[in-house]
Amino acid sequence: MMPKILPFFVCPLCKSGFSLEAEKEGAHVKEGKLHCKGCGRIFEISKGIPRLVIEEEVDDWQKQTSESFDFKWRLYPQFALGGGSRKFHDEWFYKKYHWAPDDFKSFLFSKKLILDAGTGTGHDIAWFAGMTNGEVFGTDISGCVDVAYKNTESLPNSHIIQADIMNLPFKEETFEFITSEGVLHHTPSTRLALESLVRLLCNGGEIQFYVYRKKGPIREFCDDYIRQYTTQLAPEKCWEICESLTKLGKAFSELKSTVEIPDDIPLLQIKKGKYDLQRFVYYNFLKCFWNGTLTYEENVLTNFDWYHPKYAYRHTPEEVKTWLEKLGLKTIVFDAGESGISVRAVK
Repeated sequence: MMPKILPFFVCPLCKSGFSLEAEKEGAHVKEGKLHCKGCGRIFEISKGIPRLVIEEEVDDWQKQTSESFDFKWRLYPQFALGGGSRKFHDEWFYKKYHWAPDDFKSFLFSKKLILDAGTGTGHDIAWFAGMTNGEVFGTDISGCVDVAYKNTESLPNSHIIQADIMNLPFKEETFEFITSEGVLHHTPSTRLALESLVRLLCNGGEIQFYVYRKKGPIREFCDDYIRQYTTQLAPEKCWEICESLTKLGKAFSELKSTVEIPDDIPLLQIKKGKYDLQRFVYYNFLKCFWNGTLTYEENVLTNFDWYHPKYAYRHTPEEVKTWLEKLGLKTIVFDAGESGISVRAVK
């Protein structure tokens, strides 16, 4: 932690400011304490990271979901920091949020305070920090913040905090840009998590997020059927099951076959058209993700992300549009894809 970010923090319990007790190691505080000036609660700084989660307010499903992501990112700490996964991430990011790369770089460069809520390995923090002189904050409830910190420690404008997205330790209307990439649906309430972020967004600021889209009835049934079992497993056991589903997706993909649906089937929410077989199965029947630009392990990781965390809500476009309207946000981009819903909106 760098002492320069202390003025942006508030106690997640009472919203008062902090005093810092620590010894600096260069520009960073590696070990120390944050003393709340209001309620007196003390939060630890360890391994360079402020630990601001209020454990008694985290439910059992949140703990399991947190442990799931901690397992995943510690297993593959370099995901999306280079190679095929970086290329895949960037292309998908630009496409779903309707950004031209140069436009996004110009947009980010103009921002002074940026938040990545649910930062994972810190790959977006590392990316953003190289495109702006502003301060970039990354939060995550899980222990993967240790991974994110190692991946971004050398960047003078990046800051990693362990905190609950439902109750983040920042003053209201702080950030000019907030992004939450595939995170909100892994919380106790997607809607309330979004509301908590909007409170931190300054007037005129932009928020972007991606949430899972509710699928057709067969896919939803299969997801629920499998997840009622896999979410009860230790992560290592769930990983083994996800390996078999990944191999299934790979087998479908290697057939290089297409299927043509002659008519819409409204009851199953299947539209007529010509489909790649693997994509047709994936979108309508079973999540067996496979993408040939990623490694085998990265494909397994993507399936694990879906099948192990207990919190993994799916939403309809109409539902998300209602949230945006009630929050008074002006929608810039609303992309309802097959797998998820991507939004950019201004407060």
